[in-house]
Amino acid sequence: MQEPSGPTAQKRRAEGVPQEAASTEAPQSPCVTAGAAPCRLLELTIRSLAIIDALRIEWTDGLNLLSGETGAGKSIIIDALGAALGDRVDLTLVRSGADRASVEAVFSVASDAHRVRAILDEVGCTLDDDVLVLTREMAQGRSISRINGRTVTASVVQQLAERL
Repeated sequence: MQEPSGPTAQKRRAEGVPQEAASTEAPQSPCVTAGAAPCRLLELTIRSLAIIDALRIEWTDGLNLLSGETGAGKSIIIDALGAALGDRVDLTLVRSGADRASVEAVFSVASDAHRVRAILDEVGCTLDDDVLVLTREMAQGRSISRINGRTVTASVVQQLAERL
């Protein structure tokens, strides 16, 4: 049997870690402890963003795919999720003729998602039925982020997003 030779294998050999002790499993979400279900996106709602007038997507367990022709709006959906998670947003993406755009991302949060719950506790947010709602409203010149209805800074949303 040939011994692995990639950078990770070389590092493990240098550290004296036997190959059979090296895990080949994908890293687990930092949201939860071992063995628990990860935080999961349940729903994404987009209003007046670029070419999207109104769109609501309910995500299911398992694999969810976005497909469509060029210009159909797939990238806008991904950018909208990023906006809800605290990414920078080009405020010119507010749909022509609209005063504001909004994005709402609804997540289920595992009961043992301690790192997520710690951030929520720090900013005084509570979860109803283990559901987390991230909202971003964008208007000409400004943007407002909310966690379960409570206004928060973009940096708080970004810290939370890193743990989802």
